[in-house]
Amino acid sequence: MFRSKPLGIDIEIGKTGYVSGENIFINAVIDNKSNMKIKHCDILLFQESVYSGKFVRPGKAVHAKEKFHKDILCHVKQPGIEKKSIVRWDNIAVKVPCVPASGLDGCTIIDTSYYLKIRLVPPGTALVLETEIPIIIGNVPLIASELTSPVEAPFGPAPDYKKIFRIDHSETDHQDFTYTPQYPVFKKVDSTEPVLPEFSMNIVL
Repeated sequence: MFRSKPLGIDIEIGKTGYVSGENIFINAVIDNKSNMKIKHCDILLFQESVYSGKFVRPGKAVHAKEKFHKDILCHVKQPGIEKKSIVRWDNIAVKVPCVPASGLDGCTIIDTSYYLKIRLVPPGTALVLETEIPIIIGNVPLIASELTSPVEAPFGPAPDYKKIFRIDHSETDHQDFTYTPQYPVFKKVDSTEPVLPEFSMNIVL
């Protein structure tokens, strides 16, 4: 019987709130002290939806039912990790596609949430090692300076709807889709203090 040393991972992301078209930048240190090589690593952005409904039949009780559905919105694959080695991820980008905001405020029958899943896949039939990070997706980005026109956010200009929406140009050639939407924004308070990651996780597997 042999015992493998642990596999540790430190994960940091700058914040946990994003808008469509923005990149989630992931920094991590993976310390593989085990005698097992990691075949490859996956970074996945999931959307999880819960649909709620009530069924009423004359003369019978009301029955509530929920249906769960998951979609992979983005999948970034990273190389494997040799045994007894350390690997660093620097600003690995996961782009948020055009999706509804978290929670669907005002809707009582659909609840939507998002999360990142970090997955380390060993060879063969060994157990896949994974962890999840909750993410909030909204529609009002955060900027660090006074508003200008057009709005410039830290992640670049607001995304062009033409790039994040699927449009059938055969039916809309007479329309102009070259504009850039002007998002409302929250102003971030400037500070001389160092900016710390909003989310940091240390895992020993």
